[in-house]
Amino acid sequence: MKKYNKLNEVRLNQIRPSGWILDFLKKQSEGIPGNLHKIGYPYDKACWQYRTLAGGGYEQWWPYEQTAYWIDSVVRTAALTDDEKLLSIVMEQVEASFADDGDPFIGPLDLKPHNGRNRWPHAVYFRALYALWSNTGDEKYLQKMAEHYKADTYDYAFNRDIVNIEIMLKLYDYYKDEFFFEKAKECYKAFNEKYDIACADEMMSDKIATAHGVSFNEDGKLPAILYSYTGDEYLLESAINGYKKNDIYHMLPDGIHSCSEGTCGNETFRTHESCDISDHTWSLGYLLEATGNGEYADKIEWAIFNALPGAVGPYFRTIQYLSCVNQVIATKNSTHIEQWKNTPRMAYQPHHYPECCVGNIGRAMPNYAARMYHATKAGVAVSLYGDSVFTGDYITITQTGGYPFSDSVDLKIKLTDASKNELKLRIPAWSKHTVITINGERASALAENGYASVKIADGDNVKITFTKAFLSHNSADGGVYYTYGPHLLSLKIKEKIEIDETEPRQTKGFPALCITPESDWAYAVTGWEKAEFCEGTVTQSPYWEGTVTQSPYWEGIPFSFRLKARKLNNWELVREKQEKNDLDNVQGEGVDNTQVNLGATVIDDDLLLTPYLPDTSFIEQNLGEEEEITLIPYGCTNLRLTVFPKYKR
Repeated sequence: MKKYNKLNEVRLNQIRPSGWILDFLKKQSEGIPGNLHKIGYPYDKACWQYRTLAGGGYEQWWPYEQTAYWIDSVVRTAALTDDEKLLSIVMEQVEASFADDGDPFIGPLDLKPHNGRNRWPHAVYFRALYALWSNTGDEKYLQKMAEHYKADTYDYAFNRDIVNIEIMLKLYDYYKDEFFFEKAKECYKAFNEKYDIACADEMMSDKIATAHGVSFNEDGKLPAILYSYTGDEYLLESAINGYKKNDIYHMLPDGIHSCSEGTCGNETFRTHESCDISDHTWSLGYLLEATGNGEYADKIEWAIFNALPGAVGPYFRTIQYLSCVNQVIATKNSTHIEQWKNTPRMAYQPHHYPECCVGNIGRAMPNYAARMYHATKAGVAVSLYGDSVFTGDYITITQTGGYPFSDSVDLKIKLTDASKNELKLRIPAWSKHTVITINGERASALAENGYASVKIADGDNVKITFTKAFLSHNSADGGVYYTYGPHLLSLKIKEKIEIDETEPRQTKGFPALCITPESDWAYAVTGWEKAEFCEGTVTQSPYWEGTVTQSPYWEGIPFSFRLKARKLNNWELVREKQEKNDLDNVQGEGVDNTQVNLGATVIDDDLLLTPYLPDTSFIEQNLGEEEEITLIPYGCTNLRLTVFPKYKR
């Protein structure tokens, strides 16, 4: 079987993170992802073990989607950390889902009728089963999925149901059974002819996507996956073009496109769901593998180092449903997106309605770890950096250095097959100057598509040294933000953190937080348009110069910058009166009485909101005195001003 992708995924059992990435994953298992079954609905229901929707909880497809996200996150986190105790939380449910009652359909039989998104939850759940095979080698997990698909006559050509072809093609890869290949092509052809969400023809067109963010990512990656099996260049180009349009019209500075719930522009006040931190990085991984272009690894890295810790509270005890690059208040009544102002979606809580984001967020860091290494025809590619060990059939790579909190990466090589001696190293686009040495000697490297290729031998020590730069960038709506290497920077705001004991699903270990500012945050900057580096200085703790083993986002600040800014008088939090909610007349995805009975929270309080960026006239009329401010990594913040109003000197 010929494959056309440039990079090949490796097995989950070949990658073992260390350093701060391992610590982050362990914090997941101790935090929300490892404890959702104790926190609330639907995770307190073992949905997938039941054959009826009524048995699994609320009688709709989405509890099965949400619990499938969670199961996948638990399986992958447990695999990458060798945590059998964590895995045991979900394995009884997984094994029960294979109950042999004469019908190979997995999950509640109520999902068999062809309506709604009844097959979408399977696409999510089957990733967990595939991950179990990838880590253990137990073919049972593949066999059960194969039997399920062979017995199912559905054409999957609707909305997110089509994502099932992702797993069908993995089964084709393993079994070489043409049934799965032909079924996947047939289903996608019907899907594309319907001109459904993020289909190939829509992605190739000039149409600006306004789809639900998860739907865009889940459907939009499929042409790239199909290209890997068919070699159809049109499919690959459509995926590339679709994601390029998404970057142009919807991308936010922290690396995730707007999605509240649909993609909706790139102004500073736009928010994104935490779901899309996982789904966007997952999908970009397929574009990376299909194209072999390092720019997609750059984008995965940016989202994981910025958007992910920015949306997660310390030690993974709370998360936001909606996250924003400018949020100078984070309380239950601070959601500034119009259709969700009666919800605490921008508060840091252990649970949110809908429940998808709290289940899905645990997939994000495993996405990063799983794409750190790729197999190539002549060797191995290191696509994403971080302390870890990769164990291949003929090579072991031990990676250290504390990336990205240091300026270099060290790779120790053990090689048993001298013919497989190509090592491809991603050269991040943010690095102004990158040097590769082998055993202390400058290496001759051929760079192409964001990777440099070098020849290696057993016992080699490879070092990659990067050069970070402090840069300013103009936002789409006239503001300015700053970056340092792969780090987005935000104003350091002193935070007052209180526990909101009125939230029904918070506990002592997993609190709902009310976070308000205790220091000034209203500043304007010039943007340093004519100078690459700011006039301040970088301060970096010596601790971060070596291998980072603790939590860099939650235990101290790895580095900071000082620069000049001017107070912006009269730029203040926005107070807004809110009408009392009528839960009996809710439309769309609003919180209704049924969801409130399941633990969802509705807000009747008056609102206190982060203001939008002011216009030029306001800035000119309200400039105050010049001060020095401190910028820190975005991931170290709960409250933040990231995009600053800009004034002319």
